Amino acid sequence: MLKNKALAASVSAPPVGWDITTASFSGTPFNFLGTVAQAANPNGIFLDSSGVNLYTTTTTSDLVLQYSLSTPWDLNTGSYVRSFSVTSQETSPVGIAFSSDGTKMYVQGGASTHQYNLSTAWNISTASFSSSLSISGQNLNPADLTFDNTGAFMYVTDSNTRAVDQYTLSTPWSLSTATYTRTLDVSAQLISTRGVAFKSDGTKVYIIGTSISVSNGRIAEYNLSTAWNLSTASFVQTTSIPYEDGIAFRGLTFKSDGISLFAIDDTNNRFIKYTLSSAWNSSTLSITGPTTDWYSVASQTPQPTFNSSSLSVSFKPDGGVFYVCNGVTGSGVTGEIDQYSTSTNWELNTASYIGTYDVTTQTKTPTAVKFKSDGTSAYVGSTSGVIYQYTLSTPWNISTASYASKSFNPSGQTTGSYGFALKEDGTSLYISSLSANTLYQYTLSTPWDISTASYASKSISGAAGSLYMGGVFFKSDGLKLYIVNYTTTGSTVDQYNLSTAWDISTATYYGRSLNLAAKGLGSTIIGLDYKYTGGQFYVVEFACKQVWAFDVQ
Repeated sequence: MLKNKALAASVSAPPVGWDITTASFSGTPFNFLGTVAQAANPNGIFLDSSGVNLYTTTTTSDLVLQYSLSTPWDLNTGSYVRSFSVTSQETSPVGIAFSSDGTKMYVQGGASTHQYNLSTAWNISTASFSSSLSISGQNLNPADLTFDNTGAFMYVTDSNTRAVDQYTLSTPWSLSTATYTRTLDVSAQLISTRGVAFKSDGTKVYIIGTSISVSNGRIAEYNLSTAWNLSTASFVQTTSIPYEDGIAFRGLTFKSDGISLFAIDDTNNRFIKYTLSSAWNSSTLSITGPTTDWYSVASQTPQPTFNSSSLSVSFKPDGGVFYVCNGVTGSGVTGEIDQYSTSTNWELNTASYIGTYDVTTQTKTPTAVKFKSDGTSAYVGSTSGVIYQYTLSTPWNISTASYASKSFNPSGQTTGSYGFALKEDGTSLYISSLSANTLYQYTLSTPWDISTASYASKSISGAAGSLYMGGVFFKSDGLKLYIVNYTTTGSTVDQYNLSTAWDISTATYYGRSLNLAAKGLGSTIIGLDYKYTGGQFYVVEFACKQVWAFDVQ
């Protein structure tokens, strides 16, 4: 949680329920651990036999990252410890492994495997380079590596040929003695091979990659009639990983009892823990989600794959209905607004899907939806910045919408946007700029008629550290402003206090919420909405398509 105390001291504290710096998630959390605060694009995963020391590599910064779990095997108790640069040997580290005693570390690179010696077991800050093994003769695009329990065999995945290569080490754990032995072809099950792991006795092997039929994460499982010998492998099954968990899995590992599986998700920069109801049976994996303050909208998205995204969430003022904007890229797909009802107002766990309105004719990437105070008009933003107006024959029912042939293009100020807001009486419009990291204010000469908007020559820039703005929300009295900001370490929500209601030129920065991505909740948050009476705000995660509620004091 980040508080700018110096700035906060210069302005009065907000009323109860509206202080964004106090945000916290009160639901039962997923077993996640985010890496984005240290580096993006994690590849590979290793967890030592005690369940305490956790490692990954990052291709964006040529680092090995080390984390510590204060409660063994529980990612929620994880904290970052240190990093180790492998730049001198490798510019694209994709896999990580250790010897059983933690005194040797192995990093898989783009053409070679590198060995390091650790003077203090499991402490990567004590690592020194030892040797490298070129594997380019067998492997054109290595993605991960692992060893058997004794260090006599090494295994490296090849994402190009969709295979796993096996090497024999005549001196255990010594790369300089490794020779290529054999290959397991998994191309019938996966279109890419990333991570590899074995059952603790070597009689099963698991490869995580991408499905043949659908572009989502998938685990292929094989039995080995001779332990650790890939030539004796026989296919058992593939297990699909839900889209909302992620789609770019780069590694996996198991607890020694086969009940817990850990994966690394490159899409959302996080570690994920799964539970297997039947030990070592990958088809029985599941993830325990929150019982409150969370709802998955993935099954309603127009194309729940890597090119589909949920960009914003908006609530009816009484909290009985909410709406999610879903956008896509590519051809032959749709942009839509999905509507949900809550049997208990504002409680996400009581939500159910109602219906959809297709906005593809206007935009395939709807970024936000806002409503007239009586629910008879809807306004839909787009990544181009253009806002479109619709008429609802039944108030608040998005399925009764029809395009009103009215729009507003803020091209004089910005050509891209992820969010906007309207004043309570429909006389002012606020649009965030994707390119300029700025919020602009407009005046509507006819209230609620978006086509009458004109620039009011008022704007504010994003707070320090922000790269671009997303969703925008005002407290109903116009004296509090909240903006989603994407920073180098993930998505946050920034708060401003306004000395003159609804006039952003009078805004003063107050503070910033916790880093949502650092909590492992997903790498990108675009839109937000706030409970009308305060106390909670809501966001939707871009890629995993999950709506989250956070408590605010």
